[in-house]
Amino acid sequence: MTVTDLIIASLTDIGVLAEGEVPTAAQAQLGFDKLNRMVDRMAADRLTIYTLQGTAFTIVPNQPSYTVGPTGNVNVVRPMFMEYVSFTDTATTPNVTYILDPYTDDEAASVAVPSLTSTYPRYFWWQPTYPIGKLWLYPIPTSTTLIGAISVPTAVPQFAALTTTVALPPGYASMLVSNLAVHLSGPFGVQVPPSVVLEAQESMALVKRSNQTLQDLSFEPMALIGNGGNQYDIRVG
Repeated sequence: MTVTDLIIASLTDIGVLAEGEVPTAAQAQLGFDKLNRMVDRMAADRLTIYTLQGTAFTIVPNQPSYTVGPTGNVNVVRPMFMEYVSFTDTATTPNVTYILDPYTDDEAASVAVPSLTSTYPRYFWWQPTYPIGKLWLYPIPTSTTLIGAISVPTAVPQFAALTTTVALPPGYASMLVSNLAVHLSGPFGVQVPPSVVLEAQESMALVKRSNQTLQDLSFEPMALIGNGGNQYDIRVG
């Protein structure tokens, strides 16, 4: 399926085109612009992003932060989200990799000694400034043998041309066609059939469910205060 095929399917769903018809140049361009705006909005929604990109970078001793984005210390497309940050100590045999814990904005702001150093970092803080984001490591690592790595959700890129092939995971074609149909109904002054509205909603929900990831269950340790120090066994209640 090309971008043109996707636009034809959307316009056919809302009755702008009859079966077998092709759009005019103006109709195709409108569909192309609407599609890319829709994809741009999807990039800001973590659950519409299906892939993670891992990128390594050198951790410089006593350097607290790293720019992330085009021409940055980590030269990638500037991410909206930072999924994981890790580092590997190349001096160990075998090499050992450690996952850093994330800091929230409030936690980062409440750090009492921002200049604290240590052989290894323990936390990271992602500051999504634009056009270049900034990744902070804490405590500031002093080791000379560390290689860092980030894992970031990489959004569906905007399409380059009407002839571009749409190659995406299962569920995305239906989601793009039906949701584009809804977006095009206004400019073309037509009513969206209820079945298309339902397909747009269900296909988007399906894509988002498929992009959910399993995470470890966590809890606030202070919540255990008052239980007399007894351990709770979930298996026996």
